[in-house]
Amino acid sequence: MMAEIWKRRRLAIRGLGENAHYAVPIWRDLLAVGGMVRGTRENVRALMCAQQTILVFPGGSREVNKQRGQRYQLLWRERIGFARLAIEHGYPIVPFAAVGAEEMLDVVVDQTTPIWGEFARIYEKVVGFPTPPIVRGVGLTPIPRPERLYFGFGQTIDSTRFGDRFDDTAAARALRDEVKQAILLGIQFLREERDLDPNRGLIARLLGRAE
Repeated sequence: MMAEIWKRRRLAIRGLGENAHYAVPIWRDLLAVGGMVRGTRENVRALMCAQQTILVFPGGSREVNKQRGQRYQLLWRERIGFARLAIEHGYPIVPFAAVGAEEMLDVVVDQTTPIWGEFARIYEKVVGFPTPPIVRGVGLTPIPRPERLYFGFGQTIDSTRFGDRFDDTAAARALRDEVKQAILLGIQFLREERDLDPNRGLIARLLGRAE
């Protein structure tokens, strides 16, 4: 998605990464090369002051490492930090939805699985990062299945209407919930559009290009 936006609009997007990513040597350097920034409030404020376009996933690593039965759920819990910062800086929010990646892998073992679940809880307590589930893609391997990706962007949400109420938890929650609802509607729309797409399958796309 970020590459496509750069190609079409020449718009560089600065993604925010969780602190746990930056504890891994080499990996953190690769993230920096790709433009990712450690997701601290100080860094976000600096990006906003520089009028940068920022990509944030409020669910963070927990949303990436979903358990069985959580496909296309937004696991944001009570995270409202991005909403507070948007209100503080009067930053507009463009909600976007993505469909396709969550069909690439099936979760086989997760935190609800006996024995593994105990290990996962200890791991998260020590490392501060959720344990990735054991997944299956192509056959019995963890290689992701080829799936077409669909992205959709919603209407821009204006945060300036909340004035200077960034310390107001109710205001931040209201903005967060508005963004969340827009994304859920976007996911529903994309899933419906995908069902109607005759070129969803890899073979259909390859044949279409060959013609």
